[in-house]
Amino acid sequence: MKVLRIVRGIWLTACIGALIVAQLAFTGTPTSEVAGNLTFFLLVLCLPSSVVAYPCMFAVADLFAVRGVYPFNSRIALTAVWVCYFLFGALQWYIVPAVIGRLRSRPRFTPGVRL
Repeated sequence: MKVLRIVRGIWLTACIGALIVAQLAFTGTPTSEVAGNLTFFLLVLCLPSSVVAYPCMFAVADLFAVRGVYPFNSRIALTAVWVCYFLFGALQWYIVPAVIGRLRSRPRFTPGVRL
């Protein structure tokens, strides 16, 4: 489906663009809004899978926070937040449609009919 490919391309471009903009706008100060803006943008962009990615993002952020590293003061932690949303979004836009397509294309077994 051509429309699905176009939407996937737009989604992928928007996700990568969001990461690039976040990295360019990164200041490393506690008052920086970059991490929050990136999270909100990806939350909307990756719906409905972002509902699952949101709590996972907090789990990943906690792993960094134990070491004193936060998305507002570390580019790596900021990228880890992005990766959480990106993985669930990619699952939603690429993996699930591929699995559904394979299941639909398999021949169905009908009792009493010989092939």
